[in-house]
Parts: sequence; C-alpha cells; structure tokens
Amino acid sequence: MRAWGAVAMMCLLVGAPTHADAQGLQGGTGARSYTVARGRTIPLGQHYASSNCVFTGVPQVAVLQNPTLGTVGQAMVQTTVENTPLDASGKPRPASHMECVGKPMTVLEVRYTAGSTKGTESFSYQLTYPGGNSGRIDARITIR
Repeated sequence: MRAWGAVAMMCLLVGAPTHADAQGLQGGTGARSYTVARGRTIPLGQHYASSNCVFTGVPQVAVLQNPTLGTVGQAMVQTTVENTPLDASGKPRPASHMECVGKPMTVLEVRYTAGSTKGTESFSYQLTYPGGNSGRIDARITIR
C-alpha cells in the first residue's frame, strides 16, 4: 500500500498527473475549477517530465492571462517516487518496471493566492515541457 503514496498525493491534487516521456508532453490541456477562501493559497496542479525514471527536468509555466483578484506563482517541490513509473494515462506501468523506486523527483507546482475580494475569475497558463511540447490550462477560481 505504501507504494501508492506518492501517486495518491499527486492524483489528489490534479486528478491524474501530467506525465511526459522522452518525447515530451503526453497531456496537460484542459479546464479546471477551484474554490478558495480569501487570502489563501491553493495548488492548481503539479507537473513533471521524465524519461524512463531519469527525470529530465520540469516544465516552465507562463501565465497567458493574468488573474485580477489574485496572483499565480510557482514552486519547485521535491518528492520521492515510491512506485513504478506512470504511463501516459497516469496509471502505473507493470510491476517489472521498478527502476524508479526511492528516487527523488522535482515537480513544478503552480499555485494561486486569492486576494481579499470575493468573486469569480478565469485565466489561463501554458506549460512548456522538456522536449518542446506545450499544453494550455484554463482555470476558473471562485473566491469565497
């Protein structure tokens, strides 16, 4: 059960993590909705890239449309992979692929910090992955 810990935490935040192989992006475009209390920071998603468990770097984020009621930031999060690598759909590969176990991984976390005003706003950001592929994410935030 412990082997699922790292995946469970990532999946909890973003549904299924965006996973890239040596060719780059395998997913990462879509719309997401969030609710946040005034003045609080929430994670919009965690994103990473890998090539057969040799982690080749993290994607770069560019805000395409700035939010007006809050701010978007980013942070690097280092975690340890406790399970087999994920395939393009976010599911673990067969158990014979154990080369990832216990290795550290750097993840880019995109964060939204709400201002002091209630309201709803929408904005977009783009992720550019190692390998050159990119994906756009549209976020809708409700500040309560």
